[in-house]
Amino acid sequence: MTVKRWVLDAENQLDDIFLPPRYVEATDTLIIPIPQLSSLIFMARATDISQYRVRYVHGMTKVICTRRADVLLNYPYQSLTSIIFEGISRISIELQRVLSNRRENQACFSSVNLQLSELTWRFIVDIIQVPQHEYYKVNTFSCMNGRDLSTTRVKMRALCRVIRIEDREALCHLVSLFGISAIVGLRKKPPKVSQLKQNEASVTAREGALKVDRINFVDTTNNLVRPQRRFRLNAEGRKGVDFVFFPEQSCLKITVRYASFVLHNALAKLQEFNIALVHGINAGVNQRLSDEELEQLLNNH
Repeated sequence: MTVKRWVLDAENQLDDIFLPPRYVEATDTLIIPIPQLSSLIFMARATDISQYRVRYVHGMTKVICTRRADVLLNYPYQSLTSIIFEGISRISIELQRVLSNRRENQACFSSVNLQLSELTWRFIVDIIQVPQHEYYKVNTFSCMNGRDLSTTRVKMRALCRVIRIEDREALCHLVSLFGISAIVGLRKKPPKVSQLKQNEASVTAREGALKVDRINFVDTTNNLVRPQRRFRLNAEGRKGVDFVFFPEQSCLKITVRYASFVLHNALAKLQEFNIALVHGINAGVNQRLSDEELEQLLNNH
């Protein structure tokens, strides 16, 4: 960004009391570098996060909070912060939904489509820090745009931009943006929540994971065994996450390729991402934390 400097006019008449001081353009200019889009930080109130009005998942490094009530955080809906954070939250929710699939006969592959702005896409590319590839891909979708309830099936060749997350470093960037639920999900029913009383604003219930529980995990360790010489849209069985963005339609397709594990067998893999902790070497495989282990855990934190 270029800023033009102005200096006081040497011929300024001090007796000209009906006008403010006169200035002229300076010969030099001041250059202010525009910050990168990836430097954007999302500030929220701690109460909004604790009351689940703002999405936050462990691992998100772009979301910070404040306990001060006098801070003005009313972002306009058309602001850069609102547009990008809305897209980030939507993607984080979809990734959690895909990886938390509890079906026994599920295929370890899933894809989802959602609307996304160009701004949010550029922000994601800056954060993930992997090469972006451009292709012309056949995109198929349906729409109901007539008053006779007819459905139109459209198949068109459209420009798409693709980034692929298929190694540990890229997964760490993915977690820093969308949280740990972007790479791992628990295949069990969520805890039951009690009835919401009339004088209560919200009710929560929390239940920890057992070592015998099954998880869905984006495990990319075996990708090193089968290196891909050049980028292809077909991942050829390699685990990872693909983001395919169609700029003309403002549409994002997310493809997730994951594996299923028993939590006990994947502890070492999860610890690399600071996700799971081993609660004592004497803890049984199918046991919950003892009172001593729970007390020790609380004292350490």
